[in-house]
Amino acid sequence: MTRIGAMAGKKTVAMITAMDQPLGNAVGNSLEVEEAIQVLKGNGPEDITELSLKLAGMMIYLAGIAEDAGAGEKMAAEALKSGAALEALRKLIEGQGGDPAVIDDPKGVMGIAKHSKDIVCTENGYVNKIHGTLIGEASMNAGAGRKQLDDEIDLTAGIVLAKKEGDAVKKGDVLCTIYSSDAEKLENSKLTAEKAFEISKEKPDDRPIIIDVITA
Repeated sequence: MTRIGAMAGKKTVAMITAMDQPLGNAVGNSLEVEEAIQVLKGNGPEDITELSLKLAGMMIYLAGIAEDAGAGEKMAAEALKSGAALEALRKLIEGQGGDPAVIDDPKGVMGIAKHSKDIVCTENGYVNKIHGTLIGEASMNAGAGRKQLDDEIDLTAGIVLAKKEGDAVKKGDVLCTIYSSDAEKLENSKLTAEKAFEISKEKPDDRPIIIDVITA
């Protein structure tokens, strides 16, 4: 991709990120929108907030507004802190004919799934791995995605993680919560989601969110 950008005469940067576990906590349509709003309110998960600021900082730099990516990231952080970033989203929603009230009341505007179920930990230890593919499959099974082209998407369906890789857990702790408007789909999702978490006795090593930065 960076080579394609360079061939078009554009300065292009690609960030290689860790995607083997979900970024942030939410997986699913309205759930991810609500999480994005929380990020812009300064209350989002640490990992997606950090990555968003770094990506924004790089784009500000590439646009020639900041002298380097670090300075761009500081500008992005200030926009987040001041509320300017949130107001930019409000204006974007209004400009596209959406309902800006979603920023103040996400669930009231987008709705809530009829059913939910917690996946709980069965032993003490640490979350060693979360299989992103299985979480994605479980979310699809709940109704958040399509198995076939004509499947109807449940916009309220999905999964919200309560624990991430490296977190300490005890038996009975909630690992994630599944949401769906269909009770049968919820049960199918549960069977997959239960397989997504690997628990170990030892804490796994911390890993950076950004693995590499490629420039052309």
